[in-house]
Amino acid sequence: MAKYKSCHGIEHGLVFNGVNLLTYCSLTRSQEEGGGEPQFVNSYYGEIIDWDAFFKDRQEKREYIKTHGMLPQCKNCIYLEEKEWSGEDKLEYILITNYIACNSKCTYCPMPDPKNSKLYNIVPVLKDMIKKEIIKKDGRIEFAGGEPTIYKWFNEALKIINKNKFQHIVVNTNAIIFSKEIYNGIKNGVLEMVVSLDAGTKETHEKVKGVKSFDKVWKNLDKYSSVYKYKEGGNLLKTKFIIVPDLNDKEEEIDLWLQRTAKTKIKNVSLNIDFQWIFTNTENIEGMKKILDLSDYFILKAKEYDLIPDIYPNIKDIHHRYNKMVPDEKKHENKYCT
Repeated sequence: MAKYKSCHGIEHGLVFNGVNLLTYCSLTRSQEEGGGEPQFVNSYYGEIIDWDAFFKDRQEKREYIKTHGMLPQCKNCIYLEEKEWSGEDKLEYILITNYIACNSKCTYCPMPDPKNSKLYNIVPVLKDMIKKEIIKKDGRIEFAGGEPTIYKWFNEALKIINKNKFQHIVVNTNAIIFSKEIYNGIKNGVLEMVVSLDAGTKETHEKVKGVKSFDKVWKNLDKYSSVYKYKEGGNLLKTKFIIVPDLNDKEEEIDLWLQRTAKTKIKNVSLNIDFQWIFTNTENIEGMKKILDLSDYFILKAKEYDLIPDIYPNIKDIHHRYNKMVPDEKKHENKYCT
């Protein structure tokens, strides 16, 4: 064990990136400087990974951090933390986001054009990782996108993960398509699902998501939640609201979203902010204040509906920035943002 400033991605993560990269994290958009996403391979198409080379590269990055303080790509990343890291050569977090096509057109989506990404099958390398016990059984295997449910090999990959009894599987989906594999994972208590609704009304949902899917999504969420059993410390079923300023940044939208969630068996709700807004509004004190006020309202109403609220790190970052820019009497206080 050694104490230094690093992050969970650098230490124990692997990301199958949407533009054919293998990286240690996916947090390009969290960077003010440096660019983010420390890479292992910059041209990857599903080949079996040389794990000796991978863990050697990771150790070299650890040693660089110990000597220089941080990797150049990670300057000002909000996820860096100083603590004792184990240095273990096992993966605790895998993000499968190699498929970037989607059946939504969300206004906030930063994904590149799918034409710039070459599709490949994740299953062979996933089987190899499992066979060689590269992934910890209690680690987190997460699917994102694009939209995972329309990825050609999604069901096969999810079946393999379920079969090998991994304890923390996460699927980020828009829930437009109902997935039997996701349904079974929720029913068996081994899968966590996150659905970003981003609105409380059908009209606003269509503006944010770019498609008419509001009723279909809630119909599918009702099905998923019908077999969901909340367990403290267990896998979660969660709805999320990404604030898009000047589009859905209204208390009414948040209130109606929380009300509808409370009608299901879903207990957990999250609030986030459009990544792109953060980087074009670094000095926008009034805009930051509105985001923080909405986060306060979200916490208050979630508790009122007996839901469990969570604030994403991006809003916590706005909280810290805002408090550095205003006098003491105007500082924002919210225990969820500290």
